[in-house]
Amino acid sequence: MNNKQIAESLERIADLLVILGESDFRANAYRNAARRIENLTEPAGDLYARGKLTSIPGIGKGIEETIGELVRDARSDTMEQLNSQVPPGLLDVLRVPGLGPKRARALHLALGISTLADLEKAAKSGALASVPGFGAKTAETIAANLARIRTWSERQLLCDALPVAEELADRLKTTEGVEDVAVVGSIRRRRETVGDVDLLAFGADPDSIARRFALALGADLADTPPREPLAFSLADGTRVHLSVTTPDSWGTALVYSTGSESHTAALGDLPRAATEEEVYSGIGLRYIPAEIRENRGEIEAARTGRLPALVTVSDLKSDLHMHSLYSDGAASMEDMALACMARGYTYMAITDHSQGLPVANGLTVERLAVQAQEVHRLNAELAPFRILHGTEVNIRADGALDFPDEVLEKLDWVVASVHSAFGRSTDEQTERVIRALRHPFVNLIAHPTGRILNRREGISVDMASLIRAAAETGAALEINSGPDRLDLNDIHSRAARDAGVWICVDADAHHPDHLQWVDLGIATARRGWCETANVLNAQPLEAVVEFVKRKRMG
Repeated sequence: MNNKQIAESLERIADLLVILGESDFRANAYRNAARRIENLTEPAGDLYARGKLTSIPGIGKGIEETIGELVRDARSDTMEQLNSQVPPGLLDVLRVPGLGPKRARALHLALGISTLADLEKAAKSGALASVPGFGAKTAETIAANLARIRTWSERQLLCDALPVAEELADRLKTTEGVEDVAVVGSIRRRRETVGDVDLLAFGADPDSIARRFALALGADLADTPPREPLAFSLADGTRVHLSVTTPDSWGTALVYSTGSESHTAALGDLPRAATEEEVYSGIGLRYIPAEIRENRGEIEAARTGRLPALVTVSDLKSDLHMHSLYSDGAASMEDMALACMARGYTYMAITDHSQGLPVANGLTVERLAVQAQEVHRLNAELAPFRILHGTEVNIRADGALDFPDEVLEKLDWVVASVHSAFGRSTDEQTERVIRALRHPFVNLIAHPTGRILNRREGISVDMASLIRAAAETGAALEINSGPDRLDLNDIHSRAARDAGVWICVDADAHHPDHLQWVDLGIATARRGWCETANVLNAQPLEAVVEFVKRKRMG
C-alpha cells in the first residue's frame, strides 16, 4: 500500500472503532496517525523497514504494527477483526454528509440501518425523525444529502481526472495515424469537478483512428455507432469522449470542444481554421483563454478589448497558508521554507493550527512562543527570504477567535477559518465569519465555506455579505488550492475580484509536495477572471506588510 491507501485504512479503523462503541481516544489515535502518514514526504514502507515509524509523533508500537501489516500484506488483522463485527454496508452510510460514525452507530442501534438503502427508506418513512438527536429537520437534510451523493458519484475531482486525461492523451498520440492530441472539455476549462474525459485528435482518417484507440483500451464498441465523436467507458468506469478531426479544422474543433455549450452557442457559426486564434479573429474577437469560456461576459469583453490578463502560477511570490511539524504538518518549517525558495518565492507565512483544534495538534500559547523563536532564527539564516510568523486560528461558533488579542498582536499574519459547527443557519454563519473578518488582527479568511468537494457541503453563508464586509474592512479571502477544496470557487472569486477584495491563492500545504497544488488554485483564480493585481501573494513582501498594517489601523 502507498501512503494514501495506508491513511485511508487507518481512518477506516478509526470509524470502525467508533461504530463499535470503543473509546474516542483510541479512534483519534488512528486518525492522527492517518494524517501523519498522508503527509509524509517519503513512503511509510521505507520508514517501517528502517524502524523509524515510531519516531513520528502519535505513532506508537501498536499502530506501527498495523502499518507494517498494511505495507507487507495490504491487509491488517486489526481491521479485519473490526470489519467482521460491523455490517459491510454501514460504512457506506458515513459517505452521507452529517453522518459520522457516532450517528451511524445510533441509527444502526435504533433502526437497524446497515445500508444507504435502509437510510433512504427510513428518511422517506419518517422513522429517522423518531431517533433521539435527529428530528424532522435532520431527516430532511439527510434525504437531501443522499441525493447529493448520487450527483457526486457521477463526477470526479479535477485533480483525479486531469492525470487520467493526460495519460490517455499520451497513449492516443502513439495511435497510428494521429498527428496531434489535446485534452478538451471541462478539464481544459479546469472546472473543479468533471463528468467525462474529453479528447480531441486530428489525423487523415478520423473514424478509424477513434475506433482503433478505443479498442486498444479494451472498450466494448459492439453497440457503438461507427462515427465520431465516440463515447465509451473504460474498465474502471471512466467515461471517454473522443473526437477526431482533420488538420485544417483543428482550431475550429478545439474551440467547439473546449467551450461550454453556452459559450459555443453564443459564438454562432465558426469559420474553418487550423488555430484557435484564427477562429476567434475570424469572428471579430480576441483570443479567449480556455478557463473563461463559460459565456459569463467573456465574448463581449473579447469584442471590446476588455479581456483580463489572467494571473499565472509564475506570478506568485509567496504562499500565505501552510503547516509544519508544530501542528499537523509533515515537515519542519525549514523544509517548508527551502521548498518555497526552490519555487522562486521570496517570502512565506507559517500558519500552524491554533489551540482550538487539538485533533490537528493545535499550538498552545506557550508552543506558539517557542515557534516564534525558531522563526526568528530561520529568518537570520535564510535572509533575504522571509518567514512571516502566523497562525490559522479557529473561528468559534459565536465568531470569537481562540487566541487572545495579546497573542495575535505579536504575529505577522493571521489566518482565520471555520472547522466546526457546520449546521448553523445562514444568518448565524454569516454573522460568525463577518465578526472574525472585522477583527483588526485577522488578515485572511481561509477556505471561506469549508466545503470538501464530493464529500461535504460548505457552511451556509451569504457570500455577497461576506465579500462586502471584506471590501469594507480590507481583509483578504482565500482560494484554498487543496484539490478537494478549491474554496473560494470560481464564481465567488470573481465576485470578490469585482468588489476589489484581495485574493490569496494558497496551497494550505502540510508538506513540501503540496505546494504545487497552487496550480489548481490559480486555475480557479483564472476562471474567476483574476489578474496579478487582484492576488495578494503575487505582490512583493512590502505590500503584504503594508496590507497588515492598514488592517490593524482600521
